[in-house]
Amino acid sequence: MTAKDLVLHATTELFGDRDLGAIDRAWAAGYVEHSALAGPGLDGLRTAVSSLPAGFRHERLRVLSEDELVVAHGLYHGLGPVPIVGCDLWRVADGKIVERWDIVFAKPDTLPHSNGLF
Repeated sequence: MTAKDLVLHATTELFGDRDLGAIDRAWAAGYVEHSALAGPGLDGLRTAVSSLPAGFRHERLRVLSEDELVVAHGLYHGLGPVPIVGCDLWRVADGKIVERWDIVFAKPDTLPHSNGLF
């Protein structure tokens, strides 16, 4: 399984299906979380997923990967009054997700320079 396939499958199970068992299957024991929105390690990930509101969903817009790095760009719905635009960077090693960074911001209603990416 490629790094991209692993990340897509694991994040769909965890965030889409709310299957916390995905953490044990796809994330490494020493997982490092760099997001200010989640606590550290696997416990922080479990807490973050467990606290997602019922209306939460992630809409993937594009996914890029090279070797062990995977970038997923998309919209997070259900976390506030407007969708949140996010870019997640995942690092995979030895068949497990080992690290994650993110960039997130509220989706503006209009962008004067919008090129249709959001």
